[in-house]
Amino acid sequence: MKNEDVKVKDDGEPTFKIVINPSQLDCSELIWTVVLNSEVEDVIPKAIGFLIKTHICLDEGLHDEAPIII
Repeated sequence: MKNEDVKVKDDGEPTFKIVINPSQLDCSELIWTVVLNSEVEDVIPKAIGFLIKTHICLDEGLHDEAPIII
């Protein structure tokens, strides 16, 4: 998907759907490292918000797995 094709909500956050189990996302451990070690206070809530969204913004194809994922 091209950057210009990504929808952005009014709050400036991009919208997305996760099409695989979030535990299979590459580099998710890197985001946890950012959360735990960032010295920039503004980064931490954004990184946590992204991690949360990877578990709740599931594609329709993952609805059966949602109780296990969430």
